[in-house]
Amino acid sequence: MKCLSSVILVIIVFFNVAVAQQASSYCNPTSGICFQGFTICFAPTLAIISHSHYTTCIQDKPKGITIGLVFPPLSSPPSDEYIVQIVTPVNYGWTGVSVGGSMVNSLLFTLWSFGQQPVISTRWTSTNKLPISYAGPQFTLLPHSTVNSTHVKATFRCQNCTVSVWQGGSMGGGNLNKLQFIAYAHSKTSKPTHPDNPNSDFTMHDAYGYFGVYLSNAHDARYYSYLSGETSTSIFSSISSSTTSSSSSTSPTSFSTSTSSSPTSTTFLTVETGQN
Repeated sequence: MKCLSSVILVIIVFFNVAVAQQASSYCNPTSGICFQGFTICFAPTLAIISHSHYTTCIQDKPKGITIGLVFPPLSSPPSDEYIVQIVTPVNYGWTGVSVGGSMVNSLLFTLWSFGQQPVISTRWTSTNKLPISYAGPQFTLLPHSTVNSTHVKATFRCQNCTVSVWQGGSMGGGNLNKLQFIAYAHSKTSKPTHPDNPNSDFTMHDAYGYFGVYLSNAHDARYYSYLSGETSTSIFSSISSSTTSSSSSTSPTSFSTSTSSSPTSTTFLTVETGQN
């Protein structure tokens, strides 16, 4: 009984901390796209149960990771797409995002830079092993995706990415109006084996954490106007829609870059929830 009580306490503490880390609205000054987003600032050691370790984070701090989502207006049947923005320090080895809130049985995005290009892929795994490239989702890289001296920023449309589209789950459990936990992980120093290949192997993360997004706040009537400047589709994924493979692929398509800044400075309450 004592063991069960301890487990329940840990679950309650985890839920309270994760809910405390909620996404807020921000608008990217270069693209004009408004997201429900969250910025993670990392301290040397942070404990999930200690509120004293919360830190105030400004979105354009060099060591922060920003993750943002925006959805089309609610519809019936629900839309299968959304726009994602990931901004991460350019010197990090890789950064990962789970839109299902866990590494296992969830749609995962990975991002790193290769020269002046963001490199993106979708991944999936059923075990605590290296996620492999995952078929199905379709990317469209949007303008103002850049690599500069401090950050790599990828803004992309992800289609076939919400309801019952990956093994074991779907965004919001099929309800695009509920609270969804988003997980993130990164390696600060270890680079992918082949950084020019979106399907490259990479090593285990250094740290991970979670935040909550109320999907009801993430639907935007301007969504389709955000797509007016979209570029080519499926530019980083060489995985066909009928197969899942971790085989080699061509290098990412090149595109022009600029030194635009990270998202508008907005204050969030943040905490890192785990380190390895």
